[in-house]
Amino acid sequence: MSLVQTDSARFARDVLAASAERPVLVDFWAQWCGPCVALAPLLERLAQDLAGRLDVVKVDTDSEPELAARYGVRALPTLKLFRHGAVVEEVVGMQPPAVLRALVDKHLEKPGDAVITRARAKLAAGDAAAAVKMLHEAVRAEPTHWPLRLELASALLDVQDVTGADDVVRELPANVAEDAAARALRARIELARVVEHAPAAAQLEEQVKANPDDLEARYLLGARHILAGEHEAGLEQMLEIMRRDRTFREDLGRRSLVSAFEIIGSDSDLAKRFRARMTGLMY
Repeated sequence: MSLVQTDSARFARDVLAASAERPVLVDFWAQWCGPCVALAPLLERLAQDLAGRLDVVKVDTDSEPELAARYGVRALPTLKLFRHGAVVEEVVGMQPPAVLRALVDKHLEKPGDAVITRARAKLAAGDAAAAVKMLHEAVRAEPTHWPLRLELASALLDVQDVTGADDVVRELPANVAEDAAARALRARIELARVVEHAPAAAQLEEQVKANPDDLEARYLLGARHILAGEHEAGLEQMLEIMRRDRTFREDLGRRSLVSAFEIIGSDSDLAKRFRARMTGLMY
């Protein structure tokens, strides 16, 4: 049974370290608390049902007031779900079994998560076709496990199946479609369509070298750099378009920078640095 009592000395091991492997649900409770006592058998059942996938850890707040204070526990029972060392969900008070299960379900590892790991290994080994096949099968088995669909769309782009990737992304539900990963995929698809029939990067380099004002070639070169993972080189080309002509294709330099930030991560240091340079050209 994945249910244990812990204290300050063992909390780092039982909760923080363990949450790197699986979700850990921490029950802050006390013996005098009626709802805590009523909740206990429900938590025991949850631990039994999800043994190996979820740990349930109990903290007696009378014995461990420092732990309770550290995690801002102000009422009992308080349940906090930890993943990778951080609190990802929290609920206070007596809860029915359905609420407890819903609290942890979205953080439980699913069969498709292991498929994603294997597919990424295939991609790293250069076998993108095998990764795509594996992900297609996993999507059929778990059609509502959206990370699988996102991973499939990314793998389809790696095999230059832009239409297939676009079809997968278009089928995502609205709430998933607005996630950062989905926005990044749409931006990659847009750039992939742009360069579908474009010259190779080396030829575009020569065109830009011969004519620095060839902004179309700069845009295609920047897109190729971004798609190849050469993010800084790509951003430099897009920024140069913006610097040379803000009117080119309705401020394409600025718009392509914003799109590229989605791909590389809007909060990344590189995006922040180029966003500051972009802003400097705007005002």
